[in-house]
Amino acid sequence: MGMIQLSAKDKILSSCLPGKANLQLQEIQQTMCKLRSTRFGYFCGYYPKMKDWRGFRVSFQFSVSYLFGSILQGSSLGKWKWNSKLDCQRVTLTWQVHEYIQCLARWQPCPSPIDLLGSVRDTFMAGFRFQILVAAACLIFPLLNSPRRIEAQGLWPGFYSLSCPNVQDIVTTTVKSHLRADNTVGAALLRLHFHDCFVQGCDGSVLIDGPSSEKNAGPNTGLRGFEVIDDAKTKLEAACPGVVSCADILSLAARDAVVQSGGPFWMVPLGRRDGTVSLIADAFGLPSPVDSVARIKDKFLQKGLSTGDMVALTGAHTIGQTDCAFFRYRLYNYNSSGNPDPTINTQYLATLQQKCPLGTSGSVRVALDKDSPSIFDEVFFKNVQQGNAVLESDQRIYQDMSTQFMVDMFAGFSGMSFKGSFISAMLKMSSIGVKTGTDGEIRKVCSKFNHL
Repeated sequence: MGMIQLSAKDKILSSCLPGKANLQLQEIQQTMCKLRSTRFGYFCGYYPKMKDWRGFRVSFQFSVSYLFGSILQGSSLGKWKWNSKLDCQRVTLTWQVHEYIQCLARWQPCPSPIDLLGSVRDTFMAGFRFQILVAAACLIFPLLNSPRRIEAQGLWPGFYSLSCPNVQDIVTTTVKSHLRADNTVGAALLRLHFHDCFVQGCDGSVLIDGPSSEKNAGPNTGLRGFEVIDDAKTKLEAACPGVVSCADILSLAARDAVVQSGGPFWMVPLGRRDGTVSLIADAFGLPSPVDSVARIKDKFLQKGLSTGDMVALTGAHTIGQTDCAFFRYRLYNYNSSGNPDPTINTQYLATLQQKCPLGTSGSVRVALDKDSPSIFDEVFFKNVQQGNAVLESDQRIYQDMSTQFMVDMFAGFSGMSFKGSFISAMLKMSSIGVKTGTDGEIRKVCSKFNHL
């Protein structure tokens, strides 16, 4: 069947689409067909048929696109329901969804579904049905987008399948062993990986010892878990000498820390090489607990991470801890007011003041998730909703309208949207500034460069 006939309303509605005001007739026909077609667009003569795996994949993705559109419009599948409520906002949003699915079909780096929700959070369309759809999309998104994006950088899960086939088992066993001795080391490994990737990329530079190395920078105060990486490296050097990088060990250990804490599993793309530079001065661009949301978003954006990625990665605090020194100012003299931070829940404030009294050492450690500190779940975001965040930066993501709705999404649906978005964000973060091929080196000992 050929193109559908273009009505006067179609022409008007097509002009609503961003950057589509001057479309030619055939382009308008294709555009409106995507918005109102039945059978997933096959009647338009526009989408590929299921002749091979690629056709099946693309057809499936456009099927998802049509499902998005149908749910957004409140209509049944196979039927486009025009009514008085259909306006430029609805058409624009539906177009954004179709463009998003096309982005996936082209295997391009695409935004997270949680970021897509941000474009409609203030409209009537961001209702419960749409939130459920985005939550589900957050789960399947890492499978559709991030792995291919990372493979294009030279990383893939099977990198050591021939040279060191037991690498994942060795790292997992090592992490499990250390977690049995200290169940807080999982959070330490996650933080270690984050601090490594945000400085010089994911190259293991944070592991280097020395008075002028990253490890000794102020923002890296309290980093732990180095012994886990060293232990795994020793075992891997015995099994396959000079093959597995410390950067890859750290990426695997961070994933295993999440899984062993009850969080989701994902395949870690491998093939990173270790960096040959580690300097204190480079570590001062790390996000800070006292940064504004706008400042933190900017720091993440500089690393290629979206606002949705930032909020999802903040969720790692569900198994995190921090020293009293990093938040005690909130409890007694916030902004030199002589009073506590008014955003802290009053009941929880009393608990924190008891744990971190004035005049005592700031080295006492406090869980960032008061209700399930050793379980990787969505409860952290529920605490943020209730004013029970320990760090000011954590609480601010609920006070800021650009991120509040993300906290609400991640706190609901049994953590479905959080866990899917977290996987996607971790895959993206672990590919920041990676060194592959002949760049860098494969260290023999993770705490020092090979030439030393």
